[in-house]
Amino acid sequence: MTLLVFGSALDDDPAALVQQWCCRGGDAVLVQPRDLSEPGWRLRVGRAEDLTAASSGRQFGHNDIDAVVCALPWIAPYELVHIAAGDRDYAAQEMGSFLLAWLNEFNGPVVDRATPLNLAGCGRSKWQWAVVARSAGITADPDWSGPTVPVTVVGGEHVSAHAPAPQPDGLKEAASAIARASARTLVTLTFAASEDIVLVGAEPRPAVGEPSVARDLLGLLERI
Repeated sequence: MTLLVFGSALDDDPAALVQQWCCRGGDAVLVQPRDLSEPGWRLRVGRAEDLTAASSGRQFGHNDIDAVVCALPWIAPYELVHIAAGDRDYAAQEMGSFLLAWLNEFNGPVVDRATPLNLAGCGRSKWQWAVVARSAGITADPDWSGPTVPVTVVGGEHVSAHAPAPQPDGLKEAASAIARASARTLVTLTFAASEDIVLVGAEPRPAVGEPSVARDLLGLLERI
């Protein structure tokens, strides 16, 4: 299967995800903001079968793409160094709008669906995440200013906590409950580094570089 992974050129995680999937024998392609300047992109609203994409000198038709993972919150002007400095802000906005429409027009599996607030999906503030956590019976403190523990949830079940220190009992179960309550397929939640389970918020893009996350995400996409 051919997987497109959207990610920032300044973020190592998407490249790590692509590398791990390729090592497993898959065809994974990293798409960065500058790739949107390549010829070969096409979007016709209401005609998903006409979608095309391009990256690394390759062009992909709609039927060539089995699934898409977006780990790119938005397109920043400083990623578009190949564009004249005075045009970068405008180009970034236009590219972001185009990619938002492209991701939502593609009718294959997309993890997660883009929103106007975040191309990687969702875009909730930490206070909105607190509401979601409390609806799932989990304590939240959006004003927490101490150290945090990031926890990535894949498919509402598979959980990876990115911290060497011991975590409180029930942390992974709490993260899964919040991910399900928020209807997120892939999300990196942040909890207070304390003896209690307290949600602080969520990362703007999921931490996809961990080997366990890459494995579980690939398994999920293969089942969809």
